[in-house]
Amino acid sequence: MADGSSNKAISLDDIKNEAVDL
Repeated sequence: MADGSSNKAISLDDIKNEAVDL
């Protein structure tokens, strides 16, 4: 979502951001 350049699996940053969102 935040980074559209990488269309692979969720990056560690995304996991951290989602964890903080929760």
